[in-house]
Amino acid sequence: MAGTASAMFLIFNRVIGTGIFATPSVILSSAGGSVGVSFLMWIAGAVVAFAGTAVYIELGSGIPRSGGEKNYLEFIYRRPRFLATCVYAVYALFMGWSAANCVVFAEYTLHALSLPPTALLTRAVAFASLTFVFILHSCFLRAGLRLQNFLGAFKLVALVLIAGAGIAHKLGVPGFALRAGVAAPHALDSWAAFWARSESGRGGWNAAVVGMTNVIWSFIGYSNANYALSEVQNPVRTLKRAAPLAIGLVAAVYLVVNWAYVAVVAKGDILGSGRIVAALFFGNLFGPAAERVTNVELVQVLSVVIALSCLGNVLAVMFTQGRLVQECAREGILPPALSSVLSSNAPFGAPMSGLAWQWIVSGLVMVGAPPGDAYLFLL
Repeated sequence: MAGTASAMFLIFNRVIGTGIFATPSVILSSAGGSVGVSFLMWIAGAVVAFAGTAVYIELGSGIPRSGGEKNYLEFIYRRPRFLATCVYAVYALFMGWSAANCVVFAEYTLHALSLPPTALLTRAVAFASLTFVFILHSCFLRAGLRLQNFLGAFKLVALVLIAGAGIAHKLGVPGFALRAGVAAPHALDSWAAFWARSESGRGGWNAAVVGMTNVIWSFIGYSNANYALSEVQNPVRTLKRAAPLAIGLVAAVYLVVNWAYVAVVAKGDILGSGRIVAALFFGNLFGPAAERVTNVELVQVLSVVIALSCLGNVLAVMFTQGRLVQECAREGILPPALSSVLSSNAPFGAPMSGLAWQWIVSGLVMVGAPPGDAYLFLL
């Protein structure tokens, strides 16, 4: 049974993937290059996330069992009978929830190993990671939860270290000064500079809507614990503690890390570079001399961090979606033989069949889809 920490990391791992390492540049551009406006977007996204969290806490407290939206839609839309159940079951059963993050994990893993990210190799590593997570959650439930919690803590520590490095730089701590040849950031020098726009930013209402969509998407996942409430100790009390704590932690980390980015990296560099913002951040702190010597190693370390972040996301998604498939099967809307298989916890006390279903669907999306735009759309 999952406790408060495990429930919190179910949410934390689901929310934090690759976004915080790259999305800030997109948000800043959508804000017209104004750091102040971009921070308002992040704060607005946090408010939306807290509102959504409050709704799911209310729903989860009223119906404290696994299934998430399936249970809530069934309760709200009772007529026609089974309409909400059937519609949601199609959505839950045939979406390859884990495919995208498995592919991203594969890409960054290959980058860390200095291997060419060919389509075949990327899909092979992605499928191997999906299979690893499936076996872990099916046969070694406690080990899966422990690894999930560890990766959640790892992500938190990595982001806290980024924030701490930014704070150390602003405080003038020796060893954290910008090296020679690096453009000095000025966005935090004054109130006017904080709100100043940039010609490199897009601006406009359309860009603002795109930016807010990206911010809100960065907080998606606050409902993740609701899908597995039957696996949670004292689910109502645990959900009321874990969900606000997880989203509050995410919001605080997002804001402080974004502040650290603009404290160390010049606004023009953030807007004008296609690189991951974290790479710019560490490159500026360690300087061009160190970058010439250890650039490959630095980028590889960042690739490992992002790959592990993606793996934590896959672990959290597979854990909950396997149980969602199981709950759909228990409603009796599937063929009897399939329902009896998918609703079982045999043989290891975990929904192995439900996890296998997700493994098959996600695997087909990754391996079976042809390369090109259709493949990216399915992911």
